[in-house]
Amino acid sequence: YITALYETLYKLDERLDHFIDDVSNGDLPKKPIIDQVDVVNGREQKKIENFLNKNNIDTKAFGG
Repeated sequence: YITALYETLYKLDERLDHFIDDVSNGDLPKKPIIDQVDVVNGREQKKIENFLNKNNIDTKAFGG
């Protein structure tokens, strides 16, 4: 999930850079900054949580 977060932040940063360039050129884009939101796969999250619990790994992301 951390990788997905960094990927989303990277995409957002790129979009903001393009938005700033467009505004600097006098254009005001009318498209959303982020056009898609990834949905967390609940089944995969449960597998990860089970693995963490089985191995006594406590994390802030999953609450251990």
